[in-house]
Amino acid sequence: MYLVTINTEEQFTANPATFNLSPIEESDSELIGFNTGDDADYQITPFSHINDNSQSVLLSADNHLSDLDNLPKSVQTVIFYVADFKDGRVFSLVRHLKQSGFKGDIWIAGEFSLDQSGYFYKSGATGFIVQDNQLATLKNTLADLKTAHFGQSVNSLPMFR
Repeated sequence: MYLVTINTEEQFTANPATFNLSPIEESDSELIGFNTGDDADYQITPFSHINDNSQSVLLSADNHLSDLDNLPKSVQTVIFYVADFKDGRVFSLVRHLKQSGFKGDIWIAGEFSLDQSGYFYKSGATGFIVQDNQLATLKNTLADLKTAHFGQSVNSLPMFR
């Protein structure tokens, strides 16, 4: 897996990363592609097990605005797992979290469509967790982010000659 992050200048970096989701049943972690065990770059707590010491938390479209409003102050990273790319609720949750003053990282993982990454970024996401085979496509999509953000085309060719 790769963690692709975007900074305030709309530049992105991609680094291999491992994620440990715990506590959770091992069969559940395989559904979302995270490991179980202690040997990982990032330790993630499922929302159902959140506590005052949780630093990275996994949420989904099924979470409510009140869940976001009541996150412990210790949380530095929120990871939204998208179970179905057709479910737009995560966009609203990301926007609400950002507008509520959350200063940490907001990462998107799961079954989102890579061409949605620009919209997630505009909603407030700061990173994406993707499989190895998705990295090149996500990089191409994010490379267009600077020009797409300003409504310009990457290839500013004349439409008619």
